Amino acid sequence: MGVAEVADRMPMQAGYVAPPDQHLVLEGGVVHLTREPRENGHRPAIDPTFRSVAGAYGAWSVGVVLSGTRDDGSRGLATIVAKGGRALVLDPERCLYDGMPRSALLAVSDAEVLAVPEIGHRLSELARREPVA
Repeated sequence: MGVAEVADRMPMQAGYVAPPDQHLVLEGGVVHLTREPRENGHRPAIDPTFRSVAGAYGAWSVGVVLSGTRDDGSRGLATIVAKGGRALVLDPERCLYDGMPRSALLAVSDAEVLAVPEIGHRLSELARREPVA
């Protein structure tokens, strides 16, 4: 899958990354870039993105935390789970920087802990699930 820097007000699709110094949030299926205050010492940070995804998609949300330092993603991942979504976390024993995964697991104790190949398979399974009535 290719990855490209997103521009403000683009329709949401896979493969976007936030440009430097801007948070990426989702509103109504459209990507918005903001210069809101830094979170967890970062801009962009993943917590604002996760919170916006949880608000937009509720139980259909899936947050994935991979390798990284500090605690970015933990609060947003907890928001996704609180809205009925799923949390996937890279096994801290299998990543170069384990700060983000360990923090995520403290915030969401029932997150699924997986290796990289397992994350891809699990995302594929979740994408095929049936709508909840």
